[in-house]
Amino acid sequence: MKKLLFLIILIISSCDKNLSIPKAEKQPHELVLHGDTRIDNYYWMRLTDEQKLSRDPDDQTKDVLSYIKEEKEYIGSGLAHTNNLQEKIYNEIVG
Repeated sequence: MKKLLFLIILIISSCDKNLSIPKAEKQPHELVLHGDTRIDNYYWMRLTDEQKLSRDPDDQTKDVLSYIKEEKEYIGSGLAHTNNLQEKIYNEIVG
């Protein structure tokens, strides 16, 4: 429990960096189910199994993968100063 609490505090303390947060583009998509209508601004991020497994990604898949890459880089740069600590904690938990 102490390790988990420490990890949470570590992540929260890392959030004060002045990094450029990736912003997902909003593309409103209307969904109607059982007479109820709702708008999903991030529907464009949904990929079919065929899109996920395709060797030649279409434009939508490229856009989604590009956004995921931006998020991964953002998290990596924001937590880079904790890499040694993350590895140490991981090794303690996994063995």
